[in-house]
Amino acid sequence: LLSDQCRAPSSRNVDAAFASNLYERCSSNGRFSADARQRSRSLFCVEHYAGKVEYIASGFVEKNRDELREDLVDLLRYSEVSLVRTLAEVAAGRVEKRPQDEEDERPSSLSWPWRTARSSSASASTKPTVGSKFQRQLRALRAKISSTEPHYVRCLK
Repeated sequence: LLSDQCRAPSSRNVDAAFASNLYERCSSNGRFSADARQRSRSLFCVEHYAGKVEYIASGFVEKNRDELREDLVDLLRYSEVSLVRTLAEVAAGRVEKRPQDEEDERPSSLSWPWRTARSSSASASTKPTVGSKFQRQLRALRAKISSTEPHYVRCLK
């Protein structure tokens, strides 16, 4: 929902539009609530494991649009230090998980698990948002946890 709002053409009141979409699309969820007083102030509540938390919709869209300036990423990408170059690719969202190749001659304990994506044709409209990056990272974390046999997990932030 937040990423959709970021991709929508900018309007004068993106915060109100985001709040309105939240109220419309999330009101049926039992963990989401917003009474008339909260709606008039663009507030909403989400019930977490530890209780209800009230949020204000102002700034959500702008923070989600937050991205590194391309010239700074380029500066890092052309660094003489290979680790810095790799981190720049990660920051730019142009990195994907590398499958374990049989032809990889490095010992597995030394293998770098990331490689740059082959496609560099990302347009401005498909740049990953903070929220979409978080979703991708969360999916990867959930996959990793699912592939293990945890004994006890108290809380994930």
